[in-house]
Amino acid sequence: IEASQKASYLKGSFSWYDFERPRIATRMELSAELAEFLPFFALDTIESVSGRADLKLNLELKASGKRFTAEDFRQARIEGEMQLKDVNAQINASPLRFRQISGNFVFDNNNVWLKQAQGNFAGNDIELDGKALNVLSYFLR
Repeated sequence: IEASQKASYLKGSFSWYDFERPRIATRMELSAELAEFLPFFALDTIESVSGRADLKLNLELKASGKRFTAEDFRQARIEGEMQLKDVNAQINASPLRFRQISGNFVFDNNNVWLKQAQGNFAGNDIELDGKALNVLSYFLR
């Protein structure tokens, strides 16, 4: 898979193995000027967005039966890294703004490591350096 738009591109591969017990393997590399992508998604919660995101991600997902379950997603192998640079976002019908958000996010299966994440949220400066354990399991319960 390859696609590009002005200052953004997407490259990757997608493989589907076996329809009886499906297994998916994908590799993705994305470098995106975020304002270019907003019109492609029906996100009625985001009024505006700008900044840059660079993502490299590998995903391997195996189904325990004929269909994927939430447990299968919790057991998925995810590795990768995303770098945000100068991201600004305005949420619809909200006075809260995200401004100048930058940092690295490392994905290690269910865990996300935040490295030197910083910016401004709702007028408050923030700096984050740490880890969020079992994040995927939390969202898929």
